[in-house]
Amino acid sequence: MKTYRFDRNLKIVECGDCELTRALQMLKECYSCGLKSYINGEDAISETSFGLYTSERDFIEVTCNGLDSIDVHTDRLFGPSGLSGIFSLKKHIRISGHLSAISEVIRDYTRLNREQFEQKYEAHACR
Repeated sequence: MKTYRFDRNLKIVECGDCELTRALQMLKECYSCGLKSYINGEDAISETSFGLYTSERDFIEVTCNGLDSIDVHTDRLFGPSGLSGIFSLKKHIRISGHLSAISEVIRDYTRLNREQFEQKYEAHACR
């Protein structure tokens, strides 16, 4: 697994290989930054967001918005099967929660294969 952050121009900055402990540490760091006020959105995003990925399409992005307000976003790689899957508008998964809930999401992302991860968080599928 690899990780990335955003710079103040919102360009992706690669941060290299990442294990679960480092990913959880990044979550805690971004969460503490999410409790601060920022002059502009670019500074806020660069301090409070990061991503984890295993490939160009298989990723999660984490954004800490404030006290017990953390969002995880990803694109779906596996959708419903059959005709309902072809016409499904739910192309993303967005999970909102507090620090311990999002820590579990990160643990799941590192431990489950992608299809299992999406099945577990199917209730969070959205447009």
